[in-house]
Amino acid sequence: MDSGETSGCFAAATRWAQGTGRLPRALKAQRRALMLRALHGDLDGVTAMLDAGVDPHARDHRGRTLLHYLAHLRDPRLLDRLLAAGLDVDTPDIAGLTPLAAAVHGMGDADVVRALLAAGARTGAAMESGEPVFEWMRKARPDLYAELRPAG
Repeated sequence: MDSGETSGCFAAATRWAQGTGRLPRALKAQRRALMLRALHGDLDGVTAMLDAGVDPHARDHRGRTLLHYLAHLRDPRLLDRLLAAGLDVDTPDIAGLTPLAAAVHGMGDADVVRALLAAGARTGAAMESGEPVFEWMRKARPDLYAELRPAG
């Protein structure tokens, strides 16, 4: 192992948290089930999996964490649990989108966006277009922008 490559459990844990590389079949299926539940808005299913011991640090093939899926879950109740587990509210996915940008773009409701902002999400984070989140929101989601626009 002079090449610096990791193997075994450490490699699987790293791949789970990075969303890249091959996982053992059972872990890949578990990650897929978790992310599909989140994508389809199944808050109870996601919570049950976490309660059963599934690691919340999973990333999908696009590098998205469960925080990126809060817009689909349409409920901010999971946010505190994920932050307490050590997830970063500003972690970007492969395209550079933060959970706040994903929530705004994914038509997340105002409660989810509000909760991410209260948790310290950076408002200057960029959308895929390169525009700051609030500038994009001003044009694409004027109703949400009017409610949440930064002071000044």
